[in-house]
Amino acid sequence: MNMKSLTIAEAKAILSPLGIALTKTDGEFKVRVVGSPAGHGYFTTEIDDAVATGRHMAANSQRAVLEQRPTSAERANLIPA
Repeated sequence: MNMKSLTIAEAKAILSPLGIALTKTDGEFKVRVVGSPAGHGYFTTEIDDAVATGRHMAANSQRAVLEQRPTSAERANLIPA
């Protein structure tokens, strides 16, 4: 089976709405969470690997945000009666 590989534009269109940045330099793709330090990221030569890793990073990033949010019970205690 001959599968067409994604273009960088297609990969960016997939990852950008997830808050993931994708860049390509010197034949390597760099995937990182938007807002993370520029030196942090995942490097790969395969665009499909970059997209899969970016999706995984987005899921982990979203999970971290959700874990930091106060629950409704915690929010109720923060608001004075």
